[in-house]
Amino acid sequence: MVKLKQLSTTQCFELETVEITDDPTLFERYFLSIPVVELDGQVVFQASDMQKPQDIELKLEKIVSQLQT
Repeated sequence: MVKLKQLSTTQCFELETVEITDDPTLFERYFLSIPVVELDGQVVFQASDMQKPQDIELKLEKIVSQLQT
C-alpha cells in the first residue's frame, strides 16, 4: 500500500483504498486474498500471486509502467 501511495504521487493514476470490512460482499470475496489490487475494475494481483515481499513492488512497478504506454 505504501508503495502504491508513493507511485501515485509521481505517476498518472488515482489510488482508492477500500476497507472491505465495511462491505460484506467484498469481505466474503477478498478476505483471504488481501492485498488485492484492481485496475479499472479488474483484479491485477492479490496475495496468492506473491511468493516474497519483493514481488509486490515489482508487480506494482510493472502495472504502473504499463499505465504510461
